[in-house]
Formats: sequence, C-alpha cells, structure tokens
Amino acid sequence: MSDSKEKKVHASDLHFEHVLWKNQLSFYKDELKLLQKRLEEVSAKNTSPEMKVKQGHFQDQIVIQQNEIHELNHLFESHESGLASLAQENPVAFDHKLFHDHSSIHERMERFVKLYSEFKTELMRFVSVWI
Repeated sequence: MSDSKEKKVHASDLHFEHVLWKNQLSFYKDELKLLQKRLEEVSAKNTSPEMKVKQGHFQDQIVIQQNEIHELNHLFESHESGLASLAQENPVAFDHKLFHDHSSIHERMERFVKLYSEFKTELMRFVSVWI
C-alpha cells in the first residue's frame, strides 16, 4: 500500500494492536515449548535414522519460529518506542494526531501466524504417525 492511500489511525489503536500481537506471540512461544517436549518424547521412543532426520527438520523449524517471534517482538517494541518518543515531544497534539497504519507490520504478523499454523499442523501429523 502506498503511504498516500494507507489508512490513518490513532496511536492508541496502534498500541492496542501491538499489545494483542505481543500476547499472541507469548502464547506461541509457550506453545513451542510444549511442541518441543512432545517432539523429544516421540524421538526418545523411536531411534530410527528416518526419525532422527525428521526430528532434525522439526527442531530447525522450532528454532526458526522462535527467532521470528523474537524479531516480531523487537519490531513491536521499536515501534512502541518511536510512538512513546513522539508522545513525549508533544503530548497534547499526540492524542489527536493520526498515524499511518502499520500495514507492513500487520502483513508480517499475518504471514507469521499462517506459517506457524502450517508448521504446527505438519508437526502434529508427524507426531501422530510416530507415536
């Protein structure tokens, strides 16, 4: 979306969305720990070479998901910090000012959720076959 056509929103709306996303990422982070434990349980019961290859694949995917969660959290914190700086510079006008919607961040979060869901489905199918 070009900046001239991008939706404008209040800072409070941006902040609200950041809070929602951070809570969502916190859930995914905790869920990854559970999925990691489940993968370890299944791998401990099945020591075939094929299992080890698949386990390595899913372990790599878990690390990728964890890294993306970390990067998204950092992105949200940076955006929040920028908004906070603007608020400190001019607190009265800040409440009335409209900002460009953070569509690129929104798209990245949507993409993460989609890919995470696909990863989780793939892992759960794998676990159900090997259990």
